[in-house]
Amino acid sequence: MSPTSQDPVAEVRHPLGRRSLQPIDDPDSARILAALQIHPRASWPQIAEALGLHERSVARRGQEMIDRGLVRVVAVSAGAPGTIVEVETERGSVRMAAKALANRPDVSWLHLTTGRSDLVGEVTVPDIGLAEVVIDELQAIPGARRVRTNPSLDYLRVAKDWDPGVLAPAESENLAEQNEFVTPAYEVRPNVPGLDTVDEKLCAELTRSGRATFVDLSRTTGVSESTVRRRMSKLVAGGQIAIRAVFAPRRVGLPMTVVMRLSVTPRHLTQVSQMVAAEARIRNAMLTTGRFDILIQLDVASRADLRTVLANHPMMKHVDRVETAVVLRSAKRSRIQFEV
Repeated sequence: MSPTSQDPVAEVRHPLGRRSLQPIDDPDSARILAALQIHPRASWPQIAEALGLHERSVARRGQEMIDRGLVRVVAVSAGAPGTIVEVETERGSVRMAAKALANRPDVSWLHLTTGRSDLVGEVTVPDIGLAEVVIDELQAIPGARRVRTNPSLDYLRVAKDWDPGVLAPAESENLAEQNEFVTPAYEVRPNVPGLDTVDEKLCAELTRSGRATFVDLSRTTGVSESTVRRRMSKLVAGGQIAIRAVFAPRRVGLPMTVVMRLSVTPRHLTQVSQMVAAEARIRNAMLTTGRFDILIQLDVASRADLRTVLANHPMMKHVDRVETAVVLRSAKRSRIQFEV
């Protein structure tokens, strides 16, 4: 069914009041995706109960979306501190450069964007190895004409806390309370201990399928289910892995993703940072070095929605300058590559 004015439309809890999302062909599927965003390993019965939907319908819709690749649940490594990478490419070389950069395992996300940079992404590299990566490797990206890098200073928001606004607060709280594998607040753990053989096997299997059952994980690692659960909890609590549900925001009624760079006077930086950290609609945000102080990834319903945020969000009162780029296509999100 193609979207029409008669299609069901979800609503998002916008900071400035309720706003309509773009029409969604299947609102129940959007709600299942939003549930997986909160609790990626939730069983279908858990999701059905939390959302007040029929268990069989949830299982059918949810598994179909996984089988079709519309949502992937995976474990991602917490990684080293991030550095923002912006690339201007030679004419006709955007896709080539995007593929080359996305192929790097240390790149956590990468977007093809409008604006002065053709590519914007994040590479996670320990400080001790940053010079070699920036000077020798990133500058040699095929098709790149100019590469700029700015190390991040702190994470204000990460993907696990993103709320697309599809679920009611009680539904979200119900699912969050049941999630036993919640990554600590901010996922940079540069000094985590190394993994033994069992943990390596466990991480590899969870990277392949973050919803693998404890029975399957036990069979793969050769240890008991209780040992798998204990080790998995330790890996997540220690910040070595995070379980993610990765899907296109348009599937929950947010078809436009933007990268916003904010320039803030030093005396207002703490206040603006707190506002950003408290905004559930922001998927990612970090303090950075360079020309701008804060970089934000925000998913919006429309250009009008973006205009409202830029004009009326309380944080804008303390922002000196904003530069906004629209994401044309994502080459990588949560370390998962996509065709460009």
